[in-house]
Amino acid sequence: MSEKTICPFCKGLHPTNSMRYSPTHDFRYCTDCREDTSIGIDCNVCRKERPLTWYDSNSYSCGQNTIEILKNVDENYNIICHRCVQYMYIKCARCLDINILDITSDTIGMDNRETALPTMMSIKSYIREKNYGVFDGSTLCTKCFNHMSMEISASPPKSLPSDYFKSSTFDKLDIKRFIGIENETIYDEVPDDFEDGGDDYEDYIDVPLGWRAVYDGSLSYGGVELKTSRPVQGDKLLQCIERLTNSYNYQEVFVDHTCGLHIHFDARDIGVREMVNMLYVIKAIEGTIIDSMVSYRKENRYCRTMNKIKYSDLNKIETMGQLCKMWYDNLSKENMTMTHYNESRYHGFNLHSRFYMGTIEFRYHEGVLGRDDIIDWIKFCKNIINASLVMSSNNLPRKFTKYRNKLIDTFIKDKGIKTTPLERIKLIGGEDSAQYIERRINKQTE
Repeated sequence: MSEKTICPFCKGLHPTNSMRYSPTHDFRYCTDCREDTSIGIDCNVCRKERPLTWYDSNSYSCGQNTIEILKNVDENYNIICHRCVQYMYIKCARCLDINILDITSDTIGMDNRETALPTMMSIKSYIREKNYGVFDGSTLCTKCFNHMSMEISASPPKSLPSDYFKSSTFDKLDIKRFIGIENETIYDEVPDDFEDGGDDYEDYIDVPLGWRAVYDGSLSYGGVELKTSRPVQGDKLLQCIERLTNSYNYQEVFVDHTCGLHIHFDARDIGVREMVNMLYVIKAIEGTIIDSMVSYRKENRYCRTMNKIKYSDLNKIETMGQLCKMWYDNLSKENMTMTHYNESRYHGFNLHSRFYMGTIEFRYHEGVLGRDDIIDWIKFCKNIINASLVMSSNNLPRKFTKYRNKLIDTFIKDKGIKTTPLERIKLIGGEDSAQYIERRINKQTE
């Protein structure tokens, strides 16, 4: 004969194994009473009457032991509804460590029923933002978030396999780091009603060897994004650029305010210190880069400035987890996600691509049709990367040590305030870089 238990509400005798259990009350009740909305119990935390379903064991996000710990946080907490429970602790989704928040009756105001829940939500949100990281919607403690960030950095989920990287000669273009290019243009031949997935660009335009055409919904009618088929370097990079710009010569193609030039540099070998150095450099020269941009590009929402990142943020970074948290907390409403279209990517300097696909992307430049425009911009961005690497180098020949120290003094210690913008650009890229940016600035003021 099965064991039976009396329901404390209807006083009926029911088979125990058919009854519902409330971990906060530590008693069982029948299913009929559970569904009876007229039966309610006051929660000692939010001070509101809640139906029995709010106390059902299936409604709580934690186990009996955690609930007992929460009840001991304050002598007034004997009965806690499932909604209040979820705001009283934070659990790491990876190591499962539980942090009980110091939310007492004094903290939330026992006499004010309307502010209890909002106060708890604010406390949890503050502690979660300050002491935890969020990855793909999961809350991780500092240690686990750092481990996860290092794992992602070491093996980005969308990085290309090694056989995509084919070495080149460097007789005509001495750029050894592998590069991917995305150039957006408008073709008269592409119909306004072109459908992604239904049409093929090659039915309308000539796609040069080494490139592929992809759809981009942010472009005007007839817009096409041409991307290098694989990462290239040196003379192969030059050959790809020339094939692209030569193809423009015999087609009806132009650029407008929706078009951009995006350069990806292979950055799988670049660590946290070097990435922080790049942010210091970008912070110190971004204003000048923006001055060199065409007017319509300056306000483009797909290449925003780095203004939300402060020097005080950079000064604190020592680990990959701290870098990821700083980047996504400041630049993305989504936190850290391994999706292509994370909001943080839409900045002139894009580190999201480093974690997602192993590249660092520069997005400031407008779309172009000329060979030299692309090459000059690539060289300029390369100099930013190279200077950032030098700043972290310890085993340098003596003649380069002075240069490294000058970089550190200018961009990290002085934060660029003791030099002019063009002096800073000249420091990282020589006279050629300074003249290149100056020409672009002059062109915008003509």
